[in-house]
Amino acid sequence: MDNFNNFNNFNNFNNQNNLNNFNAPQPPPYPYNGGYGAPTPLCPTPPYPPLREPTPEEKRASQIRHEKKLVRKLGNRAGWSVFIVDILMNLLALAISLSYMATDEASFLELENSMVSLVGMFAGGTFLILITNTKMRSAVTFKPARSLKRCLAALSIGLAAIPLCNLFSQIVSDSLSLIGIQQKSYGIIGADNIKITPFYIAVEILCTAIIPAISEEYMFRGAILGSLKPYGEGFAIVMSSLLFGLLHGNFEQIPFAFLGGLFFGYIRVYTGSLIFPMILHFSNNLLAVVMDILENTCGGFIPGTKITVPDIVVLIYYTVFLTLAVIAFVKLSRRDKDFLRLSRPQSLISEKQKALSFIISPGFIVFAVLMMLMTAFQYIVS
Repeated sequence: MDNFNNFNNFNNFNNQNNLNNFNAPQPPPYPYNGGYGAPTPLCPTPPYPPLREPTPEEKRASQIRHEKKLVRKLGNRAGWSVFIVDILMNLLALAISLSYMATDEASFLELENSMVSLVGMFAGGTFLILITNTKMRSAVTFKPARSLKRCLAALSIGLAAIPLCNLFSQIVSDSLSLIGIQQKSYGIIGADNIKITPFYIAVEILCTAIIPAISEEYMFRGAILGSLKPYGEGFAIVMSSLLFGLLHGNFEQIPFAFLGGLFFGYIRVYTGSLIFPMILHFSNNLLAVVMDILENTCGGFIPGTKITVPDIVVLIYYTVFLTLAVIAFVKLSRRDKDFLRLSRPQSLISEKQKALSFIISPGFIVFAVLMMLMTAFQYIVS
């Protein structure tokens, strides 16, 4: 009986303690500042002031820096792409030329060099399209964006611009000759006394007119201009033309290639198709081939005159296409409000700032320095 009373007293004591513990203030479920007490944040208030909304001036400056960085990045990729293509083509061309040192097959040598250029340009252009996330169908398209009549009118203007480019190139060449830099010949290797045969003509047309028109337009007016176009059509035309001019690597062809590239680029932007700059490029190079052949076969004066057959051909070409160009220019100016109008996306940086950001990129600088050194080396060793 006593044991039973003791057991009841023990239970009553435990129940009272539990009730007292329940009524007592309970500690928080987790510690604050290393112990129990008044609630404070888990992370103490930082010593710096709270973030504030940037001012409009700060937002503008940040956007400008971002846009410059994007353009510089694009210039870096384009410059390195052309640099790698040029190095690979020169190495392959050197290997091929060494294999033909003991032969006189100059035409075969030029044919193989042209195929190297074709492969190199296509590989470099495709690589640039991939690393810049450019859509292939927007960079390389053959479907005209305008009517065929307007595209042909623009093409005739481009064909008439070729004489102006040649005239400017000749002025540069004459100016260089005054300081001792003579114009160099860029014909077939070892072709000083070559006979004009059907095979020779076919190789010249293929290697000088057809292959460069396809490969170089794919690289410069396709891949490079296509990747630059989102930053402005004018900007894309000028920068792709600058790279195109530098790639030629000699003082006479750089000015012509740069000016010609401007017309090629505009024709590409206006027509929306690579077909028409390819035709323009082919026509220009084909004219050079025809003039070389005429100079070698009937370059003398016509009896009783001081006029040569090449002079007559040039006069006919200039007269026909200049006339067509004037007519086309007038009609396009009246009927097409987008003629001579280039789109420019909304941007906080000017065209000058874009060009400067593009040019100061490491890839562009390395490529430009390399081409200038190679150009100077050609004249030093010659």
